[in-house]
Amino acid sequence: MYFSVSAVRGKRGLLTLMDLKKEIEHNKLLLQHISLERDKLSNRIFGLYEKSLDLDLLDEQAKNALGYVNPNEFMIMLDAKK
Repeated sequence: MYFSVSAVRGKRGLLTLMDLKKEIEHNKLLLQHISLERDKLSNRIFGLYEKSLDLDLLDEQAKNALGYVNPNEFMIMLDAKK
């Protein structure tokens, strides 16, 4: 009786195995999300290298950092966290 209870509920039992599988799936999804975010940031950084300088991206970054807008332009600030 003790061994069967231990096999199901013990430190290395079936319930622990199922919890670990759920945790692995959660961590895989988290890793996938972080990898996508890293790729997006990497692409933005690549546009700022001297050899592949994207002037539009540089202009956008400067305007965001400084809050500068030409008199004939509109600037709409969006919160990217939402």
